[in-house]
Amino acid sequence: MQETDNKLDAMMVIENRLTALRQWMKERNILAYVVPTVDPHNNEFVHDHFKCREWLSGFTGSAGLLIVTYNDAALWVDSRYTLQAQEQIGFTSIKLMKDAKDDKHISPWFWIGQKLANLQPEGVVAHCCESMLTLSMIQAAADCRVKLCSAPDAFDTIWTDRPAIVPQPIERMAKRYTGTPIKSGLDKVAKRLRAMAPDRDYLFNDLCDIAYILNLRGHDIPYTPVFFAYLLYQAADNSFTLFTHQETLTEEARASLDKNEVKVLPYEMAMDNVSATCMYDPDTVTQMILNHATNGLAIPSPIVQLRMIKTDKEQESIREAMILDGVAMVTFLRELEQAMQIEGMVLTEMDIATRLTELRAKSDKFIEPSFTTIAAYGPNGAVVHYEPEVDSAAKLQPKGLLLLDSGGQYQCGTTDITRTIALGPVTREESQAYTYALKAHLALARAIFPEGISGVQLDAICRQELWNVGYDFGHGTGHGVGMHLCVHEGPMQIRKEVRPDTVIPFKPGIVVTNEPGIYVEGKFGVRIENVMVCLPWSKTPFGEFCYFDQLTLCPYDLRPVDFSLLTDQEVAQINYYHGLVREVLMPYLTETADKQYLEWATQPIE
Repeated sequence: MQETDNKLDAMMVIENRLTALRQWMKERNILAYVVPTVDPHNNEFVHDHFKCREWLSGFTGSAGLLIVTYNDAALWVDSRYTLQAQEQIGFTSIKLMKDAKDDKHISPWFWIGQKLANLQPEGVVAHCCESMLTLSMIQAAADCRVKLCSAPDAFDTIWTDRPAIVPQPIERMAKRYTGTPIKSGLDKVAKRLRAMAPDRDYLFNDLCDIAYILNLRGHDIPYTPVFFAYLLYQAADNSFTLFTHQETLTEEARASLDKNEVKVLPYEMAMDNVSATCMYDPDTVTQMILNHATNGLAIPSPIVQLRMIKTDKEQESIREAMILDGVAMVTFLRELEQAMQIEGMVLTEMDIATRLTELRAKSDKFIEPSFTTIAAYGPNGAVVHYEPEVDSAAKLQPKGLLLLDSGGQYQCGTTDITRTIALGPVTREESQAYTYALKAHLALARAIFPEGISGVQLDAICRQELWNVGYDFGHGTGHGVGMHLCVHEGPMQIRKEVRPDTVIPFKPGIVVTNEPGIYVEGKFGVRIENVMVCLPWSKTPFGEFCYFDQLTLCPYDLRPVDFSLLTDQEVAQINYYHGLVREVLMPYLTETADKQYLEWATQPIE
């Protein structure tokens, strides 16, 4: 009864906010207002100031699109968030829509067209805040004959206690972790820009691009060590200007910029310096920039390609981060194993998420998690991006499966790992699903492939093990990982859909995840994830071939495995990986209990 009352109270809050927005719209004759999950820099994780969709709808997922008209409201989410959204907006008037990936689902822009066609017979027009309106949204809307126009930020008015942006210190990244000197990187970028359009400026909007090329890091965005900024290349004098909250630059950061001849101006002055012919990245540009670059040119950022290929030094630093993360994971798994054997011990999903962060924080190089930890027990594991909350976190029991997806931001690198853990006896269905997910993971991990192969081709190698027995999953198989930057780094993806980010050629130095899963709604979820680096394997008369070297260092849980389904090759592969984990991590473990656990968890399969 109390839970129902809480949901009704939450519903009233949401309905009052929708009413406030509609009143704001009527005062400006706006018939449809689009609320995406973005900020002016298209960050994956946004500052609380920009969580407008979350504030308005109550849906807390990291991706989604909300559209409000005078009489209707609808929220589009992808397959990762369907169950979560159903739970969070179910009591409101907001209609849940599935992301339009095929003809079975209606796109948000077609939906707007249907709702407004009678009201705007001369042509359907919708509005969105100019700093959140992206080029891709404008183009997608136009494909459905909807004109998407810029509008003021409604939330500056209706969100009366909107969190303020308080800029955090901007720091110089330690030289021992960086792969490219700043001047060298800037020269490469300038050379490429001059080759593309010698007389045009270029505005860099992506915060990871800016942080990477300047070897600076910040704390303005959750889970991502970046800072609010624009970087402008000016062709006239072949120079770079950083627009940021300059008062937050540390002395070392400022000195580094001065040494490398990067001018610094206030963040608020950026748009005033954007020329009409300025180039921009079509993947991150907003209408606010387009309003100034009226005759601009869309050119993909050359920095993206630079940071995609990790240098030997960067790979070395990432391996250091993986060791630190592996030590924390081993201690965590040992503690969890012991706790589940204590009769009467009560642990919740939130408890273990908190404890894992505490263990990571024991390293003096740990900064923060790289995303919100997914600790999902039993049926919650079927919610792909489930996030435990204090009031509703499930209690663990000594049976079934726990899906734990987590990662850390360290000074030396970024980690992302998923392990599915048996807390006790598992069902036959759980064992089979776990084993086939592991087989899919192993298939991609041992792949040998020609340099230049695409992500969509690699995806099939992984999924084949699942397709053979009728399993599949709705999310991507792998994503890039930044060098102490964003945990989900573009531009490459490993997934089954043919799209621009899945046809990018794989080359040595690309760091990517391997994370197949199986999800059974109402019962359980399985996902197993390692971070890997693409490296040269062999040169033959048929070309240059590559393989994936495993960066993540943490044992697989073998207790749920149905060994009758494993091949001899897979057994040997597991034994080799576990031997590597044991060899690398053992010298870094200080507790006898942790060493004993690692020895037990990595013992060879006979």
